[in-house]
Amino acid sequence: MTYCFHINRSIVSYCEGKVSRKESERIEAHLDECPRCRERSMQIHQRIDLMRQLPLLDPAEELWDAIAKDVFANGWPEPAGEAFIKRRLSSGQRRFMRPAVIAAALIVIVGALALISRYGLAPDSHKGELNLADYLDLVGVVAAAQPSLKEFPVAPGFVEASWPEAGANIGFPVIAPEILPGGYKLTSVRLYSFGGLRALQFKYRSEQSALCVFQLPSVSMLSFGEQPSEQCLLGGVYCRRAGNQNCVAYRFALGETQFALVMRQTDPAVVDAVIQAFSAEAGLRPSVAGSAATQSNKRKEPLQLAAEFRLLDIDGRQISSADLKGVVVVLGFWATWSDPCLAEIPTFNRLREKYAGRGVKVVGIALQSGCAEDIKPYYDQNKITYPILIGEDKDIEKYGVTGFPTTYILDKDFKVHRKFTGRLPERDQLEREIESLLADR
Repeated sequence: MTYCFHINRSIVSYCEGKVSRKESERIEAHLDECPRCRERSMQIHQRIDLMRQLPLLDPAEELWDAIAKDVFANGWPEPAGEAFIKRRLSSGQRRFMRPAVIAAALIVIVGALALISRYGLAPDSHKGELNLADYLDLVGVVAAAQPSLKEFPVAPGFVEASWPEAGANIGFPVIAPEILPGGYKLTSVRLYSFGGLRALQFKYRSEQSALCVFQLPSVSMLSFGEQPSEQCLLGGVYCRRAGNQNCVAYRFALGETQFALVMRQTDPAVVDAVIQAFSAEAGLRPSVAGSAATQSNKRKEPLQLAAEFRLLDIDGRQISSADLKGVVVVLGFWATWSDPCLAEIPTFNRLREKYAGRGVKVVGIALQSGCAEDIKPYYDQNKITYPILIGEDKDIEKYGVTGFPTTYILDKDFKVHRKFTGRLPERDQLEREIESLLADR
């Protein structure tokens, strides 16, 4: 027997015609037996048909706020949502509302009610995490109704803010150029503040299209929920890309700030230019694809001590930074899901072999890759010959890891001699750096 909760997350996709034939047959068999789910599927079908028929014009910002506020206040139940629609359309204000605005409100509310069963973007659900999975679906609903999307909706929970107000409520560097490549101009700023989480939404518009950018501190969690994503290199930084048939989002980090760039269509050239514009505004020089990674040694100030750590390796042995002092250290931060990281393992293996017994240690720290049992298969498959430690989220912040891979070369005093973000330079250059530190007495 199939219970209602078994199809709860699939019924919206089924009504949209986005599930496999086998899954569709399973759901239809359940609908034949369950009047309640059958009624719900009919309601969703009606709403989808309505969304496809009604035009969507840009509503006033205040209307987006009212929609989000009212829906949150009602806890998202479907009957309450329907009552909200009737209440708004039957009030004394009805005769003053333009038909296009009514259509926009109806589309957004219906889309949000249909999508909440999948993800649920509500302030009390974040707990330090900004999950954009449902926002991408919401954008998809709006974009399906208006193919030439010229305004992105406000993310629920974000309120309009002035720069002084935003600056007083955030604790991370904000990077917001007034104009972005492609003719995009900044039109509004939105602030999210709940518990310890602070985030901003910047909306940009051009004559033909729109985009929006979410920003939050690097110590907070930014995710796409259960949405599948893939890694790509754009604008000189590694991104995670996710989306649906109506929009795409790129997640990346620059310094102490995380970004999510949401666009209507995938356009790598525009994304590349936009990321470079943010990097330039922040005063950062991103790694360039196909060339040696950015080096942090181009500075005249004294070398800084690397951060201390005490971590377990994949065999359960504890290794601390104190164990690595007195030798030259090649310290690589990597992730099992990052192809560029896996591609550099042979280089580290060769370095470990060449400098064995000469006062050089090669150490890898795996981040965002699970526990020892999750990492061990990658260790075995890639025939890693150097120790792999299991890193924690705080190590990302301590070592300023903004992309994978990130590699440090530390001198015998455990001070930072070089930092490479992205692809490593040629092995002979790495060896010259190591030899220069070995020569220092």
